[in-house]
Amino acid sequence: MLLLSTRSFNQVKMLSRFLRFISVLATKNIGRRSMRRFYFDLADEHRVVDPAGARFDAPLAALASARRFAAELAATRPELCGNTSVIVRSEAGDDLFCVAVGAVEP
Repeated sequence: MLLLSTRSFNQVKMLSRFLRFISVLATKNIGRRSMRRFYFDLADEHRVVDPAGARFDAPLAALASARRFAAELAATRPELCGNTSVIVRSEAGDDLFCVAVGAVEP
């Protein structure tokens, strides 16, 4: 049995909420062959890995979604500002972008 701290559990809930948000954004691009999957991890002293990811046609589109998510987290969970980041990961597992919660305007 995996036990999560309250903070880790809250991060998993936030990641789940974000994945639903991202799937709505990616829906308009379904069916395009050039789509690549990107993953959005949450990181502070621990890392909560996104198991599903979302498809985007370009890395910068994934970065734009990560920036929106970080801004939403800053607005709804201000205690995460300054110590939590959204990490955009490629299908190969490489970290592409890191957006600090609270570093971008909504």
